[in-house]
Amino acid sequence: MSQTVYSVAVILLGIANVVLAGIAYSQRARQLAGRTLGERQLALAARRNEMAAERVERLDQQVTLLRGIHHSIVGQRDEASDDGETVGVIDVGSTTVRMVVVRRRPGGGLKRIVDERAFLHLGAEVERDGRYGKSTLRDVAARVSALEHRAACTGVGRMAVVLTAPGRLGENPQDLVAAVERSARSTVLVLSAAEEAELAFLGAAQSAAPHQRLAVCDIGGGSTELAFGTAADGVERTYCFDTGALSLAERCLPDAGSADRDFQAARREAERQLHLDRIPRCDLLLATGGSAKAVAKLVGPVADAAALEQALALATRPPKRVRKRLPSERRRSLPAGVLLLSVVQSQLALPVTVSQAGMREGMIQRLLEPQAPGGHANVLAAQRTPPMPVGL
Repeated sequence: MSQTVYSVAVILLGIANVVLAGIAYSQRARQLAGRTLGERQLALAARRNEMAAERVERLDQQVTLLRGIHHSIVGQRDEASDDGETVGVIDVGSTTVRMVVVRRRPGGGLKRIVDERAFLHLGAEVERDGRYGKSTLRDVAARVSALEHRAACTGVGRMAVVLTAPGRLGENPQDLVAAVERSARSTVLVLSAAEEAELAFLGAAQSAAPHQRLAVCDIGGGSTELAFGTAADGVERTYCFDTGALSLAERCLPDAGSADRDFQAARREAERQLHLDRIPRCDLLLATGGSAKAVAKLVGPVADAAALEQALALATRPPKRVRKRLPSERRRSLPAGVLLLSVVQSQLALPVTVSQAGMREGMIQRLLEPQAPGGHANVLAAQRTPPMPVGL
């Protein structure tokens, strides 16, 4: 009897184990099925998100395209309906080739239509090699031609191509002038240093009080010019120097890792080059040019001696926030530009006020003046009379 009970118990336990195993297997199967379903649901959700992002991207592209079409249509309509005169200037400088095109508004103000630039660093090439290579001559000519075509699309009426220091410095500036003249459709003007100083003064003085005595410092890549006078009476005296931010950097600051002694040598060279004698009385020091505008981004539009030292420190070892705000091409010559500006500031004992207008704006003002017989040939004639003394 006991053997029978034992056998039955074993059988019942076996059946129970089988049932429990079946239940466990069923639960595990449901869990696996649920996990697989969850994974599929997650994958589907991720794919839906990807498709939504793709749709948003396509919508952004469509909006951008529609905006471009709208801007093109409205721009053409504005150009057709706006009778204001449109003029432009292409400035071939030692650091950049830059074009500005403006249109006179019906009320008399100016609307800037185009402002484009390209860094070609002509001043650095002259400082290193003493002359312009054939490839450089081709590049500059091609750039000027392309900018002229861009200006023609805006309906520009009068255009001038001006060469500043690159048209005066080096062994073969005449080759550069000839290359630009062959490719340009507009009048090509080679500015003397004094003319460059006077045009910078004319552009910067537009926002000054009529009889306020001004000093306008234009620091370019290959030269530095100063002009003294008033907005009402014009320029009384100019100082012109064949040293600019790019040429000083090539001469004294050979690389980004220049040591303190290199900066001390650069400061001494700047002081030697930019020595002013018989400085006229002035109430306001305005600075224009790429280096000056970069200083405004670093320390603000008004900088005394301490602020310029701060700007030099930021330009020498720029933190990430500074690198984001300044083009890498400008950072190469900026420490030298700040040094030159600091030397001028110390001699005049006035804080530097950065002007957003300079030589190009002065040239535009000349282009907008009533034309005398002879057209562009007379653009600079008025500023040559009476002659201004030039400090060399």
